[in-house]
Amino acid sequence: VNEITGSYNVSGIEGGMVLATGSANHSITLVDSRGVQVPLVALGSGIDAVLGMEGCENCTLGMIANPSLIALAGSPAMSVLATLKLAVALSAISYGLIAPKPPLLRAALTLAGGLALFSYGI
Repeated sequence: VNEITGSYNVSGIEGGMVLATGSANHSITLVDSRGVQVPLVALGSGIDAVLGMEGCENCTLGMIANPSLIALAGSPAMSVLATLKLAVALSAISYGLIAPKPPLLRAALTLAGGLALFSYGI
């Protein structure tokens, strides 16, 4: 862990798994690794958290998630709210992209869904 930036830097892993949850201030970097699975990245630092994979071969990325989605036991209300926010945001984006409505309404729905999806908070 880099004490100044709060970033995790992982280099040269051959196989295995990286499961990142909790709070890194800015990023997790995976460099020159092979066959690594990253099933879940859930960081509490908002939308500025970054997972970087450079020079990696045959690495799989599962899901980058809001930590509230996986904190059901600790705070069920926040977990349910985060799930509802995700559902509404993705529905707005989908409807905005495919609905046979006026272009301005479709653009507004897509924009509103994107802002809700990437908003910090819940």
